[in-house]
Amino acid sequence: MLLQNTDNQQNLTEQELVKNILDEVKSTLTQLTINNRYMNKQETCDYLRISNNTLDKWIGYGLPFILVGNTRRFDRVAIDKWLNSRV
Repeated sequence: MLLQNTDNQQNLTEQELVKNILDEVKSTLTQLTINNRYMNKQETCDYLRISNNTLDKWIGYGLPFILVGNTRRFDRVAIDKWLNSRV
């Protein structure tokens, strides 16, 4: 009987450990997404896997961006919505 309780406790501990690891991974991914939400032109080209010339064309087609001073910044969330609306 004692052996079964130990196995049960071990299974519960393993389940708790897996849950904690998954929670931490989700939290880290969320934080990375928030920190990397606004991109410069090169980061946007890398994100979309397109050239700078193609990015300029897409801006002409309405790709959303914001101006911070004289610098364009591209919102990853707005870009994803824009792309989805064009499919």
